[in-house]
Amino acid sequence: MSAPGRSASTPLRARVLATFGRSSLVRDAADVDAALLPATRRGRKGDVVVGDFVQCSCARDQATIESIEPRQTLLFRADAFRTKELAANIDQVAIVFAPQPPFNPHFLWRALLAARAADIASLLVLMSIVLVAAAYVPGNRIKSALGHPMIAGVKLW
Repeated sequence: MSAPGRSASTPLRARVLATFGRSSLVRDAADVDAALLPATRRGRKGDVVVGDFVQCSCARDQATIESIEPRQTLLFRADAFRTKELAANIDQVAIVFAPQPPFNPHFLWRALLAARAADIASLLVLMSIVLVAAAYVPGNRIKSALGHPMIAGVKLW
């Protein structure tokens, strides 16, 4: 069975929703209610990331990713030895953290810098069991001065 409404030879423009090594889950880019299809990249390539728009060929309940469309944005992390691509074609990154246990401010800075380097809007989300006034969060004045929006959420018991 091919993707609903498509013959086995019809190409499909899809969006990658999850990746697992060289396997992915894709959905028809034109239909957000379409079923998810497992997909693999033709050959031994592992260059597909979440958010990619891809061209697929479908056969039964399986899609084969033939090509990747050019990316509008790419979020990645890098260390001294390699670069890891994380997501593509995204509009905003939400960085969620809590005051307890204490968070690592260096992680926040790295995440903000990665988003800025990729020209992706970022949003800081402070989660807490007891609502903490944003003024008491260490470094909040610095984050506000840089123009990063920040919201505070509360979980009520």
